[in-house]
Amino acid sequence: TIAREEIFGPVLSVMSYRDEDEAIAIANSTVYGLGGYVFSRDKAHALAVGRRMRAGRIFCNGEATS
Repeated sequence: TIAREEIFGPVLSVMSYRDEDEAIAIANSTVYGLGGYVFSRDKAHALAVGRRMRAGRIFCNGEATS
């Protein structure tokens, strides 16, 4: 529920996933999609993952990319 519904307030959810494809599927499973965040040591990889996410704005390592 927390990954699919809009939750207001200071909330942090941590979810496990098997692989990158599942992580992206989880991120894309909401109808809201206002923002998405990707953190990685490899900025190019973070940007590639961000391009696969459906959201109004994607942040990679804290910087807006779209």
